[in-house]
Amino acid sequence: MLGRRLLPSLLAAAALSSGAPAAAAPPRAPAAPSAADKPAELREKELCVEASEEAQKRRSRGELRKARERLLFCAREACPAVVRKDCTEWLAEVDKAQPSLILVAKTSDGHDAADASIFLDGELVPSTSESRALPVDPGRHQVTIVGADGSRVEETVVLREGEQQRRVAFTLPASPRAPGGAPASPSSGPSPWAWAASGVAVASLGTFAVMGLVGRGEVSELRATCAPSCDPSAVDSARTKLIVADVALATGVVAAGVATWLFFAPRGREAPRSAAVHWSVAPGPHGAAAHVGGSF
Repeated sequence: MLGRRLLPSLLAAAALSSGAPAAAAPPRAPAAPSAADKPAELREKELCVEASEEAQKRRSRGELRKARERLLFCAREACPAVVRKDCTEWLAEVDKAQPSLILVAKTSDGHDAADASIFLDGELVPSTSESRALPVDPGRHQVTIVGADGSRVEETVVLREGEQQRRVAFTLPASPRAPGGAPASPSSGPSPWAWAASGVAVASLGTFAVMGLVGRGEVSELRATCAPSCDPSAVDSARTKLIVADVALATGVVAAGVATWLFFAPRGREAPRSAAVHWSVAPGPHGAAAHVGGSF
């Protein structure tokens, strides 16, 4: 039994030792040549066929602009005659079916808005194409017209196959105009209110400085000469000056804050032509009173 099992192994070993040739491996299929290995003429023909197939797919999806580009490629002389013939016929059909659009921008008074920018589906239309029919795909398109003054108008346009050279005019809204007829423009420079508040602040702070110094001087003189039995009228006079100084200080601080805000606040409309502010401080039975008024 052992000899029978070892016999095939011994025979195989003998064959190897005697130099007998082993079984040959099956031949491999040749690898397909890459695009770089193909001749230029063959590769060009394949590109023509691919372009014709892609053109048909895009045409069936309504993408006529892209389909036309591919058909122009496969209709060249470099493409095979049969492919070139089909692409030429399909190109004529696409040109007949592709809609086109003529966009016109007008001002509110009927003139051409030469400085307006035209956007078709979010893309700026070159100025060289504004006077020509623009080939587009069938379907909905968003048109936006933006005037030089920032005015704009938007509209959705629906085009169907074969609807060529459709003219659509857009009228930009009129710019706001002042009573005199000239276009209203934001006023430049600070508002007269700001200057008026600044004047109140300066006057109030000046009054605070003067009345404070005078009042403090009178108080010091009373303390040095007649305190504590000074004339009541002299005491009231000194006290009134100090109260007026305090009121003037408060008024000046508030006016300065208002003036600062008015100087830097945006102006949404034209400010009044003139403004006048006046204020006064008068002594009262229990101190002093400040009066602020004006006309704007």
